[in-house]
Amino acid sequence: LSVCLSADAGSSEIFYKVKRVNKFDKFWQNAEKYAQAQPENNKTLVETKFILIPEVNTSKEEIEKWFSLNLAYGIKSIVIDIENEFCMELRKTDAETPAYLVELARYIVQRAKELDFNLVDYNNFRYLIEKYKIILNYVITMIWYLQ
Repeated sequence: LSVCLSADAGSSEIFYKVKRVNKFDKFWQNAEKYAQAQPENNKTLVETKFILIPEVNTSKEEIEKWFSLNLAYGIKSIVIDIENEFCMELRKTDAETPAYLVELARYIVQRAKELDFNLVDYNNFRYLIEKYKIILNYVITMIWYLQ
């Protein structure tokens, strides 16, 4: 049994912008409780998810804050994806992914490796990694969903 908590932010301001509730501190209090309940031999049962929403939560600073919170609360498994509507539009029009998003994907993969996170990539993020040949130098967990 594992738990995936959708943070989508590293700050209370962006958390509110994405979720429309002022529950950032409560979210991390709950995440900490789940993380503390993990057995010592498996610290990847609790993960937080960050869905990248272009022009909303896609700054390196926001990602770094999220990374820091995960480390502070003992969470070693993280999930990354990109907002589905945005990706569906890109695929439908065969448009290029904005360069800043490709660079952010590279940054996330590299930083997750440096910080020793178990990185779980969902469907849209995996598509970006493959399309732009972002090099993965460590084990990454893949979760594919049928569309």
